[in-house]
Amino acid sequence: MTANSTLIEALIQGTGKEDAVKPLLSLLHNISDIITLLDQNGKILYQSSSVRQTMDYQENELKDKNIFEVTHPDDHNLIKQQFAAALSKPGPGPTAEFRLLNRSGNYFYIEAQGNNQLSNPSINAMIIISRDITRRKIAENALTHTYELTKFQNEQLQSFSQILSHNIRSHSANLTSIVEFMEGADSEEEKELFFQMLKTSTDKLEETIQNLNDIIHIHDNASGPRENLKLAHEIEQTLGSLHALIIQKNVSIKIEIPEYYTISAIPAFLDSILINILSNAIKYCDKDKEAIIEITAYRENSYMVLSIKDNGYGIDLVRYESQLFGLYKTFHGNEDARGIGLFLTKNQMEAMGGKIQVESKVGEGSTFYLLFKE
Repeated sequence: MTANSTLIEALIQGTGKEDAVKPLLSLLHNISDIITLLDQNGKILYQSSSVRQTMDYQENELKDKNIFEVTHPDDHNLIKQQFAAALSKPGPGPTAEFRLLNRSGNYFYIEAQGNNQLSNPSINAMIIISRDITRRKIAENALTHTYELTKFQNEQLQSFSQILSHNIRSHSANLTSIVEFMEGADSEEEKELFFQMLKTSTDKLEETIQNLNDIIHIHDNASGPRENLKLAHEIEQTLGSLHALIIQKNVSIKIEIPEYYTISAIPAFLDSILINILSNAIKYCDKDKEAIIEITAYRENSYMVLSIKDNGYGIDLVRYESQLFGLYKTFHGNEDARGIGLFLTKNQMEAMGGKIQVESKVGEGSTFYLLFKE
């Protein structure tokens, strides 16, 4: 090896005939970390043999590709910032975590640190040492998700307990007053009237307690077993249970969901979610026009999105958006409305890692989007 030969030339030639190169080649072939050499524009000049284990590529197979070609698009800005910082001064640079693309088309997490040796004539490259941290990131993400979910659930339970406490105290005070009126009643007619009032109040108290049980059920079963469920089949089953209401309201249902679309969900939660959203779409149809509900599904990012669109009364989101998924919130003056269905649906979707979104205009209808995490 001549005096002006670079490290890159020696690695790429890989002759192993020079005594000075043999120890380095042996080291690179026996470590799990990936050693990557880049030029000042991010072009790959060399990658060590460990790239086979982590990316399923042969040594130097990615040579002459730009590093951005095999990194996740969402991480490009981060990499640009880190690369610019490393170029600004020689020597070791900051550590970064980002995602690389393997031969199978899947992304995995790496932790990488750059060392700017571009000004070193014997190296003339940016040295990147990286290691696979996918398992660690999955564990961290799961822990973060659990923490955020627990925090959210605790906040929801606190809010719910405050509302429930207020309602139970109101029921209790009302029952006490009715009993006092009954004790002072002068006739059987008055006693019968107060008895009917007492029965109504106890029914409302039972409903409040049932609401508490429904909320507790969500939080107790959020980590329950999930199943891969065929979305179209589940929709058909739910509509079957609502058949009488559909006939009564004369609603047309249009479904466009591929038979092979599946979602991973807790069956009891999915049944409750579909019943709540579909029954609302049917109940709040506009009597002055042909009622139509359109049900479609599509994939978007990492979600399976179920769209349920109606042409009913719609909701004034300017006025009610912040209250839409709140407990005991109703918007159409329906005497049968309890104001708990959307609250339960939102909690059930989020307990499974999903989301619920809505678009609506008064007089034009509403579209609910159920985003199931894939």
